[in-house]
Amino acid sequence: MKIFLVRGPVIMIVYGECYILGVKIKNQKIIWNNFKTLPVEKRDSTRIHLIGNKYQLKGPFGKNESSNLGMSIWKEISDDILNRRHKTIVVVGPTDSGKSTFSLYLANKFIDSGQRPLLLDADVGQGDLAPPTCIGSAVLKNQCIDSSKIKADHISFIGSLQPSNSENRIIQSVSKLINKTRSYDRCIVNTDGYVNGKGLIYKLKLLHKVQPDCIVSLGKPNIHANLSRYKRAPDGWKFEIRYGGTPNSVIRRSWLDRYQKRMNTLARFLNQNNTQLVKMHLKDVRSIYYQGRFHRINYSSNYYRDISRISLISLKLLANNKMQNVFAGLGSVRERDIVKGFGIVKNFENDILTILTTCNKFDSIYLSEWKINFAI
Repeated sequence: MKIFLVRGPVIMIVYGECYILGVKIKNQKIIWNNFKTLPVEKRDSTRIHLIGNKYQLKGPFGKNESSNLGMSIWKEISDDILNRRHKTIVVVGPTDSGKSTFSLYLANKFIDSGQRPLLLDADVGQGDLAPPTCIGSAVLKNQCIDSSKIKADHISFIGSLQPSNSENRIIQSVSKLINKTRSYDRCIVNTDGYVNGKGLIYKLKLLHKVQPDCIVSLGKPNIHANLSRYKRAPDGWKFEIRYGGTPNSVIRRSWLDRYQKRMNTLARFLNQNNTQLVKMHLKDVRSIYYQGRFHRINYSSNYYRDISRISLISLKLLANNKMQNVFAGLGSVRERDIVKGFGIVKNFENDILTILTTCNKFDSIYLSEWKINFAI
């Protein structure tokens, strides 16, 4: 097998047979909209044709170079996890260390062995299973090379594009998403790249909450050392640590790449084809979530007091147009933390909210800290 690197976004036509992230591809057209580099392992007889920019294809690479380019760098780790029957695996590491790629590769290995993995994407800013400011999970039935094509089973609203200052909210949401899902064989939790300073403390708290039986640590050795010390904590929780490197095919993305990726993810969940303007009076709102707090409203006990209470919350947010163009999640008060649709707050006047949204039935509003200053 020879290894080629394909830089997205690009359209790739495969004539023959190749392997991408552990998935066998044969005579297919692949639309790769991601801003990542895709390692393609192909036979000599296989041809690859790119539509758009032929310079997005690099290779073939020699034997010494290819050992750190394809999935071979993670084969030993993935095989070991597969054979040891670990139930819950958490993948940690710094930004651009290959966490998302490894998580999907491992999920494909599980599927190839006849198992149904639960893939949980806990990256609020650069995740694929949920829009920005949210995290999502899905039980996978079929192999996949692009996690942005996976439809989430459940989405939990966090409200921030960065994990800092939202650590506890993310930890609780990850735990709830795992517990909410029953029909799966293995669970893979892909985390964000916030691992320095307070980020390391946050990761240790997340691990303690989830209590995986396997931790995969990719990237920098200082993270490995901290995890090794943490393993000696005598609290009855037993787990194994697998240390892995970062393939050379993982390219550090620019700020522009990350911004474009975030916008592309948003467009999958919120666009002109699936939105409508919905007007809703505040008296019909049962719950408002903002900056980590739920404001529960019960109009049946004291209508005027609660109208005053919710109005004060909203008026505070509306100072200096704080609520206008804010990205929001929409759901039901009966299923706290789980959102069913999304929207953008367009206007607030006379206690009536106007929201550009994907759903028309909701009584809970989750307000993020992200303002979208462009037209959908």
